[in-house]
Amino acid sequence: MRGLVVLVALVLAGLVAPGAQAGQLVEVDLPSEGNVDAAQIRFNGENHPEQLKANVLLPDGFDPAKRYPVLYLLHGAGESYTTWVRKTKADEVTKGLDAIVVMPDAATGFYVNHYNGGRRGSPGWERYFLDEVIPAIEKRFPIRPGRRWHAVAGFSMGGYGSAYLASQRPDYFGSSGPMSGFVSVQRPEVPLAFRAASGQDYEAIFGPPDGPYTVGHDPVALAPNLKYTRMFVITGNGVPNPAMPQPASPASAVSGALGEAEFGLQAQDFTRALRRAGATVTHTNLLGIHDHPYWTDHLRRLLRWDPFKPVEESP
Repeated sequence: MRGLVVLVALVLAGLVAPGAQAGQLVEVDLPSEGNVDAAQIRFNGENHPEQLKANVLLPDGFDPAKRYPVLYLLHGAGESYTTWVRKTKADEVTKGLDAIVVMPDAATGFYVNHYNGGRRGSPGWERYFLDEVIPAIEKRFPIRPGRRWHAVAGFSMGGYGSAYLASQRPDYFGSSGPMSGFVSVQRPEVPLAFRAASGQDYEAIFGPPDGPYTVGHDPVALAPNLKYTRMFVITGNGVPNPAMPQPASPASAVSGALGEAEFGLQAQDFTRALRRAGATVTHTNLLGIHDHPYWTDHLRRLLRWDPFKPVEESP
């Protein structure tokens, strides 16, 4: 009875959407105050509301009087805040996880403040995520303090975001899990392939490939920032696993195979840099292409690895 009373009080306070129950999915508005103008963004997906939102999975038996670990799951380019549940089955995979799972929107912004010819910061996805999303989530939901209890993971563009944002806030995130991640920004083939893969202009986001802004946003170059962060790096090798569901078309199968082979090479670059920096890293390369059934499996493996194991709190 007490738990029901507390949940009702939380709903009335606006911290949980009306009708949300323990273990259910909650949609929250996460507007930006000056970092990202939602009216200027091309959102991904049909019928996407023209405002910034996040899906939040509450754990089974959610008690608003208790504090929980938090796992941020970041989506890829061409996806949205609904993707982790709608396509990647995060609700099924995280069932039984005693943590709050947050899935914010990032359009196709790559979780950074865009270079924009040196003007920078429009849109400012990095500042939105670090300065607005995290504080808003901590205000609305009972998040446990301590970097051990804060983890971030993501696939493809979200794999980049999980590596880059963890490198910018090693004081906050204790673990990071890039899955099929875009984690080696300065590989020579990347600028040419970037537009075809994401629909975005590489230099508009990162600047010249050999410029200081690009270096400062390359997870490989930033690996020393992750020395005290537990890292879970996982990719496929570009070869389809016959046990997995197959892509809807031959074209998507080919692009998924080529893309994942490239991300496998990027993961090797990143893992080498992490190990040189002295970071604790688990690197896994499996049969697989760039597709959601594989990321569902990667999430299962991440949870078995346990993103909430002890880390140094004040390295």
